[in-house]
Amino acid sequence: MKRKIIIFILCGIMLLGICGCNNKLNEQNTNKSKDIKYVLSQKYRYLNTIKCEALNEVVVAIDGNHIVTKNKIYELNMNKLFSNEKNCKEIKILDLDSEIITFNINKIETKNKIYKYDENKKAYTSCDSLSNGYTYCYGESKYKAFFSFLGKDIMYSDEEALLSTGMKMVSIDNKIKLYKLYSVNNDDGSNTEKIKYIEIENQLPNDEMVKKIDGNIIKTNKAYYQLKKYKTNKEQCEKYADIKCQYSYKLEKNKILTENYNNIKYVNTYYIIDKNNNVYSMS
Repeated sequence: MKRKIIIFILCGIMLLGICGCNNKLNEQNTNKSKDIKYVLSQKYRYLNTIKCEALNEVVVAIDGNHIVTKNKIYELNMNKLFSNEKNCKEIKILDLDSEIITFNINKIETKNKIYKYDENKKAYTSCDSLSNGYTYCYGESKYKAFFSFLGKDIMYSDEEALLSTGMKMVSIDNKIKLYKLYSVNNDDGSNTEKIKYIEIENQLPNDEMVKKIDGNIIKTNKAYYQLKKYKTNKEQCEKYADIKCQYSYKLEKNKILTENYNNIKYVNTYYIIDKNNNVYSMS
């Protein structure tokens, strides 16, 4: 009888140990599932730790060579450090008057001014200070200016490789519109730029408002969406040389980004930055 009691007690201790281990394992798995780095790394490629103070600010744009915040631009190298022992180095902007609205390598815009990169000064310089400022900075198509910025938020895409050359995605009255720019030859030899509207199969839910468009990523007040391109005659156009591929475009909710909406600081076509400043590649 005594022996049976001892065996019973030992079995009970073993069961408690097994349950304790299982509970601990379940707790570890739960913690992992809540860790944003773990979650995003399951889908997207985590890049090595990026040492850059710009990640502590509000990021407006990021590409493979630059990080742009509301009032600064940094040169970026994700593979090597600069002499300051960081992955980024600030590029000067002379006499910046307000927050940066839009950016490309050669030009930045604020609400009131355009700045061009001056190779001699190694800095962005206001066009107002240049003798040829008007033709150098403002002598561009009104359609290009239209796509530069809409409203106080950056509601546009300037990614030339978004879907095909010259295609743009914008939000007008909370509707996503896709355009393609093309030129028409005039009788006098000049060219006029036109806009061709390209249909998108669906739109955002009525209760969601567009906050930002960057590349093919749309951020609303509730979710993240991507603009996807599909071949409607895939079988035929991939099989036959004389059949041209036809395409359709659709907005699709990104489930992972949406489920972790509050843990993400920035997303564009190529990169994600989470709340802890970890950087991931979308490709």
